[in-house]
Amino acid sequence: MRKVVLALRKSIMVFNLLSGKCINMFGADEDGTHVGETKGHTHQISCLYFREEYIYSGSVDGDVRVWHVDEDSCVAQLEGHTGSVWSVTANHEFILSAASDLEIRIWSNHLDDGDRFECLKVVRRGHAKTVRAIEYLGLSEFVTGGADGRVLMWSIRDSKRSKVDRVRLKCKLIGHGCSVTALAVSKTSLMSGDVKGSIIQWDTKERRILRRFDGHRGAVSVIQFDMSKVVSGGRDSNILIHDIITGRCLVTLHGHTSSVSALQYDKNFILTGSLDGTIRRWPIRRSRSKGDNKIKDEIPPKVKYHIVVKGDTLAYIGKQYEIDVKHICFWNEMNDSQDLWEGQRVIISVSDVNGNLLTDKKVKNLHKPRGDRPDIEVQGV
Repeated sequence: MRKVVLALRKSIMVFNLLSGKCINMFGADEDGTHVGETKGHTHQISCLYFREEYIYSGSVDGDVRVWHVDEDSCVAQLEGHTGSVWSVTANHEFILSAASDLEIRIWSNHLDDGDRFECLKVVRRGHAKTVRAIEYLGLSEFVTGGADGRVLMWSIRDSKRSKVDRVRLKCKLIGHGCSVTALAVSKTSLMSGDVKGSIIQWDTKERRILRRFDGHRGAVSVIQFDMSKVVSGGRDSNILIHDIITGRCLVTLHGHTSSVSALQYDKNFILTGSLDGTIRRWPIRRSRSKGDNKIKDEIPPKVKYHIVVKGDTLAYIGKQYEIDVKHICFWNEMNDSQDLWEGQRVIISVSDVNGNLLTDKKVKNLHKPRGDRPDIEVQGV
């Protein structure tokens, strides 16, 4: 089952990507109101990393927490940072965290280690300002980006059985001139985005700039790339797709109304999350017209969803979105007396490119999906 993990303020939600159903939710604590140990973060979650069955979260409260997607409580609370944790990543051996206290912390993550989740090393040198991003370059190498405008490459030396003897700064990559806000890596290449909206592609072997990608009107918040394209999201609420060879912007995806904070894609879809409280799925589907090599995209309907919370009814949802209940019933193939369950995904709007509502008379003749508009939008998360 494919899963997607979301953070909303201090809570974490796990969704089944196929059904849209919320299958787990981790709660949070109000700072100063709990008795005993906290069960979750006490301030806003600032970063998430999902690997296999574990979720790693960092927060403004300075803690890193580890969760299992199928359990109801926090697996581990990693304390030590004295500032907001802005980035966290992990592999089978180590958990890496970066924070506004200028520290990089390395924690044990070895399943067979009796000291799992122990802090193995604290790196206090390197960045002169907040460490904003951290990513693995390999099993024993990682890269960081900071508000000082520098991208630093590190190696973990003499690590045996999840024990760290030394962390060495390999090199400094200078080129942004402003705060680095996002990183993405592959085996031989590295991408870094900055607060002014530029993305730099680095050659990690030659340690030089290969190419720049521009287009965002504000900070770049997330980057993913492959052999042919670079997909990025920014605080300007847009998603840009660049040709990795020419550097030309191919497509700009509009739809979110606030900063794009998360992005993943495969050969079929681009999935984005935003601070506007929505998740959008953008189809990657192209067709060639006869006698023309130009790729033409086809226009899909725009589908909006509501995630059911406790106490919701069809009548209440219809009133909330000003949609006739009979349309909601038709789109979801249900009757008006049907019970709803918490976490259920309910279609609350199907419209064309001009915003015209497609009711039961038009829904059978929907256009095929197009790559520059979402075919799914989830609201209320």
